[in-house]
Amino acid sequence: METSVFWKRANVIDNLLRGFPSHEIDKIKNELEKLMKENVVIAVKKKHGEKVYINLEFRKEILKALKEEYPFI
Repeated sequence: METSVFWKRANVIDNLLRGFPSHEIDKIKNELEKLMKENVVIAVKKKHGEKVYINLEFRKEILKALKEEYPFI
């Protein structure tokens, strides 16, 4: 997980949402907005669209929670 692109750079929101079932997209967008309001995810406007990345202050906390739930990470 630490080598994932999500940890290394920002992702355009539209690209990030690809791969999720279409009926879940609105729910995921709402959750992403909540994370942005909580400053867990940072959004930056770019010419190709809004990009998001995980706030580095929360990175270790998120990774720890993921490892507790999914020990194979």
